[in-house]
Amino acid sequence: LFIPESFPFKTNTPQQIEVFLHGRMGNVNEIGFLSSRGTVSSAFGPTKPDHIVLFPFGRGNNGWRYAGEQDVIEALADVCRRYPIDLDKVVLRGFSMGGHGVWHMSLQHPGMWAAASPGAGFVDTIQYQNMKDDFPEWQRKLLNLYDPIAYSSNASNFVMRPYVGETDTFYSQHKLITEAFLKDGTPYKQFVGPNTGHKYEPETLKQLLTSIAGKTRDKN
Repeated sequence: LFIPESFPFKTNTPQQIEVFLHGRMGNVNEIGFLSSRGTVSSAFGPTKPDHIVLFPFGRGNNGWRYAGEQDVIEALADVCRRYPIDLDKVVLRGFSMGGHGVWHMSLQHPGMWAAASPGAGFVDTIQYQNMKDDFPEWQRKLLNLYDPIAYSSNASNFVMRPYVGETDTFYSQHKLITEAFLKDGTPYKQFVGPNTGHKYEPETLKQLLTSIAGKTRDKN
């Protein structure tokens, strides 16, 4: 949990919070995660944020599904009990596996967020895994349960700001869901890091962070 030096402990004024979902880490465990460094810089670059940021563990590498999803919800609820949080100003971001998690969690729970920014996450299992699309119908339906592209129109309920690097192998996945947005008429603004692979491009990240700063949840 990152707490800015400017946090108004004395006034108890409700504050914005950002939840950032980590990417896949091959040997991750609880102790290694707790002792890791660089989570803030990897998510924000050289400038430290002026609001609380929650970095949940998510029960490890599970794509932020099932126990991972529940961990995010429980961790956020715990922070809200301990600190004055404005529930109309909750932002969800993540990168790689965390980007997939943001696609999933933001679209499954569209009423929770003021804004969401999935970074380079997959949205279609069959294409992402380069599977041959010759499954029986029942199996294809089951595979589709893991695909956030199936409920992409839910992004119309909050500010959607996806990111991907221009030369990232995940670009094709990014394109799939932005094409779905265009088809559905779902508003969004994408950020593409020029000549960038699987990481945030610094200047594009600055622009992205500016675009979601101070956003408020639409309760209508």
